[in-house]
Amino acid sequence: MKKLLITLVLLTISIPVWGASTRQNRGDSLIFVGISPVGLHIPTLVTMPVGLGVYLGKNFLIGAETGNVTFESDSDGSDGDSSAEGSYNNSGIYARWFPGTNSFNLGLALHKRIFSATATASSLDPTYGVVDVEASLDADATVGSFILGNQWMMDFGLVLAMDWIIVSGLIDSKVDSSFSGRVVTSSGQVISIEELDPETVADAERELNSIGEDINTISAFPGILVFTIGWAF
Repeated sequence: MKKLLITLVLLTISIPVWGASTRQNRGDSLIFVGISPVGLHIPTLVTMPVGLGVYLGKNFLIGAETGNVTFESDSDGSDGDSSAEGSYNNSGIYARWFPGTNSFNLGLALHKRIFSATATASSLDPTYGVVDVEASLDADATVGSFILGNQWMMDFGLVLAMDWIIVSGLIDSKVDSSFSGRVVTSSGQVISIEELDPETVADAERELNSIGEDINTISAFPGILVFTIGWAF
């Protein structure tokens, strides 16, 4: 208990000291580099973007960030096998305004979030039974965000930041899906996509587009408590 009390006292003393120098440290700095490893925000949590910024005096920070994740999966089902591989990229630009404040800031951001995948999935066709169909999906979302946050800068350059609230919305959304034209039946026979029942193909296309739209919606989800750690010099 004694150690806990000492720790709390030290933190109470240290926070004002750091806070009092943040604005001046920002004015004395030019470059910021950082990473956002955690947060209750799906695009950030998945890609952990790395950012590079420039301080324009004490009141403004502009920059860019990017993060990317790749994935690969295989699954076995009762009606056939499926596999997929792809990537999700989260890149954007931002501007933060410190309105005469020490650490509190208002931010605007514009991100392009792109999900790309190729997959082999099993479908049921009335003529050929279970078939493996090769397909591709691209979901492209342009997302605008408004941010409320704090950014603290230590005398030696360490930067700690928390975005308390990220309010986002879709500015533009596109989905492209297609089939390769190559289909493999359960017997190993390779046939053309045109040989399948048209309704089978139409159902698969609708499902792919629906998945893409859902991904774009997720890309524009709001977020809270996004933590960033970095360095300024």
